Amino acid sequence: MTTVFWLTCIFHCVGFSTSNVSDYEHEARIAAQANKYKDAALLYERCVFLSTETEKQAEFLIEKAKCYWAINDFERSLSALKRITTYNLSDSTRFETEYCLASNHYMQGNYQNALAELQQIQAFTSDINLVEKTHFLAGLTFIQLKEWQKAKLQFVSWANTLDETDSIKSVITTEITSLLMEENLPKYKNPETAKILSMYLPGAGQLYSGFFWEGAASLTFQLAGLAILGYGIYSQYYVTGGVVGFGIFQRFYSGGVKRAQFLAEKRNFRNIKTLIEKAEEVKRKH
Repeated sequence: MTTVFWLTCIFHCVGFSTSNVSDYEHEARIAAQANKYKDAALLYERCVFLSTETEKQAEFLIEKAKCYWAINDFERSLSALKRITTYNLSDSTRFETEYCLASNHYMQGNYQNALAELQQIQAFTSDINLVEKTHFLAGLTFIQLKEWQKAKLQFVSWANTLDETDSIKSVITTEITSLLMEENLPKYKNPETAKILSMYLPGAGQLYSGFFWEGAASLTFQLAGLAILGYGIYSQYYVTGGVVGFGIFQRFYSGGVKRAQFLAEKRNFRNIKTLIEKAEEVKRKH
C-alpha cells in the first residue's frame, strides 16, 4: 500500500518538492543500509526523475538495480538496467552498466545473454583495466555453458591481472585451472537417458543419476504394487487387487520416470555448482 500511495499521490508531485537530488540519494543509501531495499529502489527512482544529467541517471538506475538484486528480484533489476542509454556515458559508467547487465543475466541463468554482454565489453572497451574485470565472470559463465577450455583461458587471464608476484600468479593459475582438468570435470548425466532407463527398469534412472536410495524406494513401491495385484488375482479379489495394486504400480512407475529425469538435472546442477564454488573459493583466497 505504501508503494501504491507513493506512485499515485506523491511521485507525480515530486517536481514541486523542495528537496534536491542529493537529499533523496542520501535517504536511499540509508534505506539500503537498513536493508529496506524496496524503499531504497523507490528513492533512487525519484533521483532519476529529478536528475537532468544522463550520467547521474544511469548511476541511480544501477543503484536501483542493485537494490532489487538484494531481494532476488532480477526481473525488476533487469528492467532498470535496460532503461539506461549507454550513448554519451563515460567509459566507466558504460562499463558498469554492461557488466551489471551481464551479472543480471548470469544470476537469472541466462548464460548466453551474459556471455554476449561480456564479449561486447571485451571487444569494444578500450580501457584494458576495465576489460580485465570481466575475465572471472566470463570464466564462470563458460563453466555454466560447459565450455571448459574457454573457461580455463578466462581464468588464466584473470590470474594474470592480479597484483601479485609472478610466482604467486603461477600458483593461482595452476590451482584454478586444475579444477578444469579432464579428470576433475563434473560428469554429465543425460536426463533423457535417466528417463529411458526408468521406463525399462524401475529405479535404474535414479541409480544412474547417483541417487541409490531413491531408486531402491521407487523399485520397492512398484514391486509392492505388482505384488498386491498378483495377490488380488490369486485370491480372486480381481477388482480390489486391480484397483489398489495396479494403481500403486502405475503411480510410482510414471512418477519414477519423471523423477529420474529431474534427478539427472539436479545432479548436473549440483556438480556445476560445486565447481563454481571451488573457483570462487580460489578467488576469495587471493
